[in-house]
Amino acid sequence: MLRQIYSVFCQELKLDFRDITSIGSVLLFMVGATFISLKSFITLHGVGWVALYWILLLFSMLNLVMQSFKASRSSSRIAQYVYCSALSIVVGKWCYHLFYILFSGLLLFLLMSVFFGSPIQDFSLFGISLLLGSIGLCTLFTVVALITSLVPQAHLLTSILSLPLSLPYVLLCIKITIVSSGLIADTSIWSDITYLASLTLFAAGLGLLLLPTLWKS
Repeated sequence: MLRQIYSVFCQELKLDFRDITSIGSVLLFMVGATFISLKSFITLHGVGWVALYWILLLFSMLNLVMQSFKASRSSSRIAQYVYCSALSIVVGKWCYHLFYILFSGLLLFLLMSVFFGSPIQDFSLFGISLLLGSIGLCTLFTVVALITSLVPQAHLLTSILSLPLSLPYVLLCIKITIVSSGLIADTSIWSDITYLASLTLFAAGLGLLLLPTLWKS
């Protein structure tokens, strides 16, 4: 199974590098949005910096995951179905999404630090929020994209379903990041981290529960 997951991961990587527009669009979005924010706000710090960071990262994640199950890759999907199990394919795609999202999160942090400076004081806590937030949102978006990939206008339906469902994740990540910036002191921060991990496990369990039915469709 690990070999199949690795095979799917490598195939997703090759497909995106063949069609570089999917990666380029996300990178262009992050750079362009950060530069426009610089020209609009001149200076940005504190809560505004944290909120902008997670909003930009949220839409970058959404754009990435929507590309994964698009119809133009139907032939590669059929080949994957023949040689790999359903679970291996979904986990392989999830690993690729997580790798790309973590890279995007670090790149966005670097861009915003260069343009606006960084308010982060506790980098370990920020790293926890980025890792758990990326895992949670990646899991949620992968499950939603898998569900909506079988219907017409999948991109539109994915956006409609994903944005409301992602609010608890984003709000928790913003709160944890604000605490890591030293703007507020919160003794219950580990409870928030536990809630974030629990939401991620719930989304993963839902995806595993629905996977057999969705894949047969």
